[in-house]
Amino acid sequence: MSRTVVVVIVVVVVVLAVLAVVAARLSARRTQDRRRQEAEEIRTRAAGDERAVRVQEAEATEQEAVARQARAEADRSAAAAQRLELQAQERGEHATAQRTEQDAQFRRADEVDPDVTEHRRHAADADDAPRTDPASGPRPPASTN
Repeated sequence: MSRTVVVVIVVVVVVLAVLAVVAARLSARRTQDRRRQEAEEIRTRAAGDERAVRVQEAEATEQEAVARQARAEADRSAAAAQRLELQAQERGEHATAQRTEQDAQFRRADEVDPDVTEHRRHAADADDAPRTDPASGPRPPASTN
């Protein structure tokens, strides 16, 4: 091959290499420009959503405050209910103690009363029913019929 052909081939290869480098740089620049534009669009959309996000955050904060207030009210109600339950239990225990004392007094009255027979005393002791009936009042002392 002649020297001229070799030179032409080398020049063509060099020119093609330079063109390839220039094309790669142009392509990279276009890609960067496209990505910059995409990033700007994303930022614009995000900035537009900023107000909506702030409103949602404010609503969430307000809802948390309402929930805390409701929880505090529920805690106060639970404490009040617990106090009422304790009072009811204490009153029930007191009423039971009074009932026991009243029954003991009736038994003592039956023991003292000469008109109450021994049989009636044992029946009254065995009777676990209360000495009073809400409809009729206290049970009268036993008689010797």
